[in-house]
Amino acid sequence: MSHSPANHTESIMEEPSLVELLQTGLQLLFVGMGIVFLFLSLLVGAVSALPRVLRRIAGEQAFEQVASYTTPAPAKPAIEPDVVEAIQTAIQFYESNQ
Repeated sequence: MSHSPANHTESIMEEPSLVELLQTGLQLLFVGMGIVFLFLSLLVGAVSALPRVLRRIAGEQAFEQVASYTTPAPAKPAIEPDVVEAIQTAIQFYESNQ
């Protein structure tokens, strides 16, 4: 009983059936989705727990100081008088041509 190398290679290199491919694909899908779900759950938990941990470490006063700061309103840029005059002239010219 002799086995030729070609027959041995064919038995090893069989193509998987469609069912096996689908099973493998579904396994990878669920494992991957599970890992992503766990990671995102841990991330949400860490982000929501961070303020509580920081309040214990820094104290409530630090958060009150930060909350009391206000951002100043941006200064309104001054329009130069010659620009205002040019705009008024353009408006008058437009209205007179209608």
